[in-house]
Parts: sequence; C-alpha cells; structure tokens
Amino acid sequence: RVSDEAGATLTFEQEPFRFARRFDPSPRVIVSGGDPGALAVARMATMAGFETVLVRPGGPDGPPPFPVSRYLRGEPEDALKAIPVDGWTAYVGATHEDHHDLGGCLAALRGCAAWVGMIGARSRSEGRLAALRAAGASEEGLTRLHLNPGDPALGKAPFEVATGILAEIMKAFATIGAGR
Repeated sequence: RVSDEAGATLTFEQEPFRFARRFDPSPRVIVSGGDPGALAVARMATMAGFETVLVRPGGPDGPPPFPVSRYLRGEPEDALKAIPVDGWTAYVGATHEDHHDLGGCLAALRGCAAWVGMIGARSRSEGRLAALRAAGASEEGLTRLHLNPGDPALGKAPFEVATGILAEIMKAFATIGAGR
C-alpha cells in the first residue's frame, strides 16, 4: 500500500487478487484578467503543466498568443459557474477591478477551490473583505483568501509576481496531493 494524506494512491490485495491505483484529477488554474500580470500567471501555469483557463471580461475575440486550455470572454463569476470548481482548482482574480474579481473569488470560495487569490493594492484589502462578507462569503472561506498574493521579495515585474503566485498555488496543490 502506497499512500499520501489524500488516501491510498496504490493498493494491492492478495485474496482476492486486486490491484488498484487512484487517479487524481488534473489541477486547474483559472485566471481572470488581461493585463501583463494576469497573462504572466496564465502563461506560467500552462508552462507548469496545469489545465489553464483564461477569463478576460470583454477581452479580444481571439485567445492570447500562448496556449491555454480554455479562453472565455465573460464575467469571472459566470465562467466559474460553467467550469467545475473544486479542490483541484485555483482561482486568481487579476483584472484589478473589484466588480469582476469579487464575484469570481466568491464563486471560487463557495466551490471550495484549493487556492483563491486576488491581485491588488494592500490598501484595498479591508474593503474587499467587507464586500465579500456582504455578498455572503463565510469567515472560513475568507481565511483561505490570498489578498496580495506572491512574494514581494521576488519583485514587482509581471513574471516576478506570477512566479510567487504560482509557487503559492503549487504549494496548495502539493498539500492535497495534486502536485505534479
């Protein structure tokens, strides 16, 4: 028997002979936004081998100039209703517009996503938490929300911020056994 914290990944029984292996779903990263930071997160998630969905409210008709698993142009909240959100999902709200990102974060928290984050100024954090509470987010859910994700020591350039965010997401997936 080989196992991890999520349960047995490989089991063997002699009587009756049975050999079983657990197959976990592919981890999924959903990114909303179209600025260089959002595109850097989506591109790096794809490069890391995650199923990557890019949501750009009112974005261009065509997908970005790099591969993604799926490209959607609607509101993040609506997109998360159409995409299965579960413990194998990470959501990054990166439009920098609360009327887009808050709905996406709320849907991701309600779907029990493994990681939920929203990029933006620290000065807006309290207002965002208040808006999510008013919209019905649970206190437990809000403790899982990463406001201002990433590692400031890495820098402020899009790929530097994206590196820190992807590191947080990978850590969350590794914790549940979904890491690559």
